[in-house]
Amino acid sequence: MKGFALLVIAGFSSLGLTTGPGSPMPGAIVQARAAEKESGRILFLRGQSQPSLPPEEVARNFYRWYLHALFQSPTADPFKEHKAEFEKYLTARLLQERATSRRIARIRKGPDDDMDYFFQTLDLDSDWEKNIITLMPTMKPSTAEVLVQLIGHDADSEKELKILLKKESGVWKIDRVALWR
Repeated sequence: MKGFALLVIAGFSSLGLTTGPGSPMPGAIVQARAAEKESGRILFLRGQSQPSLPPEEVARNFYRWYLHALFQSPTADPFKEHKAEFEKYLTARLLQERATSRRIARIRKGPDDDMDYFFQTLDLDSDWEKNIITLMPTMKPSTAEVLVQLIGHDADSEKELKILLKKESGVWKIDRVALWR
């Protein structure tokens, strides 16, 4: 084989290196790239920081992904099938709250238990996936508030949501969802 590349991402701790304020690359990941050349293997190490996305992008990316997951498998349970994605977008507090709410809903299945927390409604519109608008956030020291507009096939299906995000481990994550009005 003439040339192949393998990308390995390893955390600093597994390499015995440290991260933090004194580190030359806080919050960085180490990428090891091995390239096979005719003369043998060469190993390159390169540090690269992983920047946090702005809160409005986190909100938009979450809703785009979540709507796609819901419409791709309407009968599936996204919380079971995509746990890692939820952990990527939601704070630990909100994950715990949603898990508790889901357990309670299974016990006492009532008429409103099918409301989707992230949309604050029972009825979803497939047009939302293509029509997500986020406005610039209102920033506070440790939180950001973003207005998310979901534009549907008619005026009745439009949703405006107030998304509260918090930084968790240096990354913006959704912590609360409510109707804007």
